[in-house]
Amino acid sequence: MHETAREKHDALARWLPQCRWFGYKRTSDRDHRLRCIDSIVLPGHELRNEPVQLEMLGFHTDTAEITCVAPVQYTRDQDGTLLCHDATQDECFHAWLLEQVLERKVLQTSCGSLRGHLIHTGLLHDYDIQRLAVSPLGANASNTSAHIRAFDSDTVSTHYVAKWFRTFSTGTHPESEIGTYLAQKKWPNTPTLVGWLEYTPQREGQGGTVATLHEFIPRSTSLWDYSLDQLSNHENGFDHLLATVAEVGKRTAGMHKALTDTDSSSAFAPVVPLLSDRETTANAMVDHAQNVWNAVRVAELSPSVRHRIDQVLSHHVLINDALRKAITSPQTSAYIRVHGDYHLGQILITPENRRIEVIDFEGEPQKALTERRRRTSVCKDLAGMSRSFDYLCFQERFQAHRTGTAQYSATELVRTFLEAYEIESVGACFYSDNEKDRMALFNAFMLDKAIYELGYEIHYRPDWIDVPLRALETYLDTGSLLHT
Repeated sequence: MHETAREKHDALARWLPQCRWFGYKRTSDRDHRLRCIDSIVLPGHELRNEPVQLEMLGFHTDTAEITCVAPVQYTRDQDGTLLCHDATQDECFHAWLLEQVLERKVLQTSCGSLRGHLIHTGLLHDYDIQRLAVSPLGANASNTSAHIRAFDSDTVSTHYVAKWFRTFSTGTHPESEIGTYLAQKKWPNTPTLVGWLEYTPQREGQGGTVATLHEFIPRSTSLWDYSLDQLSNHENGFDHLLATVAEVGKRTAGMHKALTDTDSSSAFAPVVPLLSDRETTANAMVDHAQNVWNAVRVAELSPSVRHRIDQVLSHHVLINDALRKAITSPQTSAYIRVHGDYHLGQILITPENRRIEVIDFEGEPQKALTERRRRTSVCKDLAGMSRSFDYLCFQERFQAHRTGTAQYSATELVRTFLEAYEIESVGACFYSDNEKDRMALFNAFMLDKAIYELGYEIHYRPDWIDVPLRALETYLDTGSLLHT
């Protein structure tokens, strides 16, 4: 197929707003904000009628340019108009990705290079791939994941999870960095990182991760799906869920211990935060909150939601001051590397034995890599998981409204989670023995997370905006984000 650069540009401009991962659907003048940074036809696909192409796209927002990673195919409709389609489920595309990573290949592009990195050779990687089976995993907004089953000539299969990061930045990516570190530490509660694909722009000199390969955990499901199933379909499901949540608390403490290195020169060495460190954290929270307030003010919302939003916005100075005061107060617990985007969807559970695995260490995808890699309080992860329980109970209440089943509060789940975490963390450098200081810090991170959620839902899931909005309303009424 022959297509002009103008046709490709127009097809991409029409396609991007249809993508769930693209967060600028409502941005005006999208056509003029878009440019092609690099375009790669995958090797061996040049003669195909509809070859898979990897497009590195620059999109100018009102404040900066973001780079989007888009594996695509082009077709024409009956009128001859060029159309763009996502190719992340294409089997040939994943065969190329496996080859790049498992054989550590380097592909030179017109404006850069793609290099495969392999760190785990325990999975079969030197066989002749005869057939692939690819199926999507979830519907993530910030990345796209797929389960790959690779079969050799004897029909022996090896299973992988491939994840494409839809937004690209040069620099060390926490997903590949933490994955490599935990593999070296042999921490057993995360799928092993097999390798990753790096793109290096020609003029940058420094690359960044565009995709990762992990081992696949068979018969597992996300803890989010498992929890909803327990609450909706099982007698004593809430009691069973409480037991699972306690186990998650223990595993979370184990994760934080694993992310704490005794080597003082390590990027994972704990640090006791100085006032300047605490001020940096507080400033980042307040700046982020202000960005959310600004975005919320101009968002297109229903009149009823707009009224509620305006009520919260009228107290934004009070909220910003509360964040700053809590974070800048003296702290005795160390800052460490954390998961950074911790919630029920980031945990896999195998129902038969209730084995728990933590996944997706990329951090909050809307934030810069340097910020995602910064050491911080473990309360960031504790708050993230606790806010996830609120989302769980909101969804369960919605289902209960339709079915007439029981309704549950997040408070007991949060309490169980934190108590189990405390038992495993007492005496650790990252855990304060002062309950008052600890809870003040936890509440500040809960507030920060709810603000983050508000901005996220407006961009990606407007139907869910009630969850963080209710939490912020509760905070303004009671000084706490937990619903009774």
